[in-house]
Amino acid sequence: MSVEVSVVVRYRKAVTYGVNALLGALETAKAECDLRLGTTPEETAEHIAASPADRVLVLWSFYSPDAEAMAAELATVRALADDPRVLHVAGGVHATAEPQQVIDAGWDLAAIGEGEPTIVALVEALRADRPLTAVPGLAVRDGDGRALRTPPAPQLPLDAFPSFPDRRRHFGPIEITRGCAYTCRFCQTPFMFGGRFRHRSVDSVREHVRRMAAHGLRDVRFITPTSLSYGTQGPEPALDAVEELLAGVKEELPANGRVFFGWRRSGRTCPGTGGSCGRADRLQ
Repeated sequence: MSVEVSVVVRYRKAVTYGVNALLGALETAKAECDLRLGTTPEETAEHIAASPADRVLVLWSFYSPDAEAMAAELATVRALADDPRVLHVAGGVHATAEPQQVIDAGWDLAAIGEGEPTIVALVEALRADRPLTAVPGLAVRDGDGRALRTPPAPQLPLDAFPSFPDRRRHFGPIEITRGCAYTCRFCQTPFMFGGRFRHRSVDSVREHVRRMAAHGLRDVRFITPTSLSYGTQGPEPALDAVEELLAGVKEELPANGRVFFGWRRSGRTCPGTGGSCGRADRLQ
């Protein structure tokens, strides 16, 4: 007998791109469920209480500077919606680095590493009423409150999942590269995603842009650790690959479409480009 699962997201502007990727993964894997977005702790609790599902999975994502504030929000949500159907799972960089701290702060689960394979496997396990220890990429609270790690989730090609689901309200930048070969000690990217580049194919990027254009969108931006490393594994830019990418995007856009490609300055210099690491969305 299948168990009905509802997903409630503590939806914040700071983590929308990551949440979009998770929703896209669920859609692609045909594992979509009843979905509710809570923009405040109170609204999140209301969604939990209103869900008719047998199990309610509440997704949280945050960086380390937000961990204390998010733990306070979690306590608020639990006080307002103390429900045995609910599992609260924290993901993102802080949960990956400090799963025991996340468990100690009150979350039931910590998602470690890349979230797409884990969220799909987690929803499927809940639906089939299988043990969560069979889900890869998790730290699971045991009876003594310890964070027991499951095997790591696989790092799949970027083309395996989209950057966002096929819904207008969730569109955003397209992730074209994940991971980084430069392994700078100040940077979280190689720690979480690995010390090599994985690039989204031009065909996949064009499909994203086609979907956006079909909904009337005309601006395209990207997510990448270092924009000029697209298509390469080494220190030299693959300018032919970059040109193919940008030309393909322009072909999918209307005449008034715009492509933004570059970096956002962060005060750190990236050895791959000589510029700053960050989102590729500042140069037109």
